[in-house]
Parts: sequence; C-alpha cells; structure tokens
Amino acid sequence: MVAFDPVKFMGFVAGTSFAASLLLLSGPAGSAEISHAYSKLDEASCMTLVVNEEEGWSQQVCKGYDGVAVFVSEGDLRMSLSYRTQKADDRYFTFGNFNRVGDTMEWRLRDEEGRKVPFATILRWYVSVEQPREEQALVITKIEENDFCIAGFVEATAERNANLLARDVADQVVPGFVCGQDQPQWHGQTGPLASAMTR
Repeated sequence: MVAFDPVKFMGFVAGTSFAASLLLLSGPAGSAEISHAYSKLDEASCMTLVVNEEEGWSQQVCKGYDGVAVFVSEGDLRMSLSYRTQKADDRYFTFGNFNRVGDTMEWRLRDEEGRKVPFATILRWYVSVEQPREEQALVITKIEENDFCIAGFVEATAERNANLLARDVADQVVPGFVCGQDQPQWHGQTGPLASAMTR
C-alpha cells in the first residue's frame, strides 16, 4: 500500500484556486451575481493519495476551486466523492450500483464582497442500472464552508434540458437547502435510474 505525503498534499491543494479561476466565465444576463468555473477530475489535476492493491481500492485528491479539495475513491467498480476544506470529513457520496464519474466538474460561484465563493457543484455520473447499459445523472452538491451535502439530482438520459435544469437547481434550490435536514430530490423528467434509486 502506498501512503501520501501530507506536505506534498497541502502544496497540491493550495494551488487549486489559480488553476480553476482561469476558466471562470460570466453568468447569464440577469444573474450577474452568479458565475461558474470548471475543474477537472483527471490525471493532470489529481494526485494519488493511497493505492491498496490487495483490497483493490485507491484514493486521489483533485484540484477544486478556491482551496476546496475533491477526494475521489475507487473500488469494486464504484467511485465515491468527498469535498474538504479545513475540516477533515470521511463522509463520501456514491451510488449503490456500479458507477463512474465524468471528468469535468462545474462550480457555481456567488459574488461575496468581490470574491467568487463556491456554493454548489454539478457533476455527471454514469450509473449501471441494467448491465452493460449506463444511465446518466447530474448530481448537484451544496458546498458549505466546512461541509457538503447532496442537494438534488437530474436524470440526464431522461431530461432533455438536463444541464440547464441542473444549473437552475444549483442556483435556486441549493441556497435554501438545509444539509442534514432536507432530502435531495429528483428534478425534471425521470427514467430507469431514478426509479431504481428510489425503490
């Protein structure tokens, strides 16, 4: 098993803000207070923390936005994600079925005193419902200063305007969503994935 170097890790995470902010784009007209940026979940943007070959799992940390690190674990044909800033948190999100994540994460940003602060992310997941067929879901996550929670889902293979709807959920639902109290809902048209997940 290979373990990570905490000093190298802190330097890696500290470099997240500049890389992501280069991709910053303006929001749509009428919503100038909200903008967005993209980060990657790929080899160039992630660092391996642990590889356990005996048990068949690994963990990486990826560059997010404004110092928010994205932790990605993989094992048993499933991936899981966690977000961390200053608070250590071993809580991860995943689907129970076999799954994998897309390589591009969208960050929704709110303007606070001239600073772009991330308040939500949107990430595409590919989830096996009936092998070898995969269904796609956009997972909307609320990002808090020291925590995160899943705030909603859009079934991308059933909803024609999945990307637009996911942004609407992030911008309109997430601000009032209470982590630990509210339950994430499926939004828009649903299909076999939502049905399988809500049985």
